[in-house]
Amino acid sequence: MAEPLCSTPSLTFDEIYSIRKNKDLKTWRIPPSHDWYKRSSPGGSIGFACDRADQTALSRFVSGHLRSCSFSHGNKVFPVCAKCGAACASKEHILSCLRLSRETFETDPLLALDFLRVSGLMDGV
Repeated sequence: MAEPLCSTPSLTFDEIYSIRKNKDLKTWRIPPSHDWYKRSSPGGSIGFACDRADQTALSRFVSGHLRSCSFSHGNKVFPVCAKCGAACASKEHILSCLRLSRETFETDPLLALDFLRVSGLMDGV
């Protein structure tokens, strides 16, 4: 008499579900490798000691949600830059106008806030 092709017993639905669930849980438990995920707090900018207004201003600037930004017909509209008066005060323009990089806001947030205060751009942030 010939032996059947599949000598191992077939798995039930519950066993297959359990095996798949364990594999998924193992992959989901590996934390993502985003730079913001490794920070000590969700906002990232809130990790330094200063007053709440400064923390809010820095978080708004880093995220690009500036106070002075408005919308017209579905497009972002920025006011004119208070420092140079030549262009719209978007996040990118403020960085170039102050000659700062985005890394400055992450590595030395207090210096970046001082630049915003001195240049008169703190009200728009």
